[in-house]
Amino acid sequence: MEVRHAALEGLNQILKHVNSEKVVISIIPNILALQNESGAHVKAYIGEGLGPIAKVVGYTVFNSKLGFMIELLIKDENSEVKLGYYCL
Repeated sequence: MEVRHAALEGLNQILKHVNSEKVVISIIPNILALQNESGAHVKAYIGEGLGPIAKVVGYTVFNSKLGFMIELLIKDENSEVKLGYYCL
């Protein structure tokens, strides 16, 4: 669990140094693998990372690959998860 937290916390820093192709190939699949994670902290960090990911890959790619996650985060009952998403 701590490794996931550290990786997601550093996501914004990583995104500054990689191109959209690398994000699509390497980062998005890992975000998708965490979508069913039950931990509120992990979901909150995912929410915080969605905005920067969208900026790197563009609207069309983001919407087709991760757009559904926004709805999942909005519907989450945990306020920490919602706060992470609203930090976009």
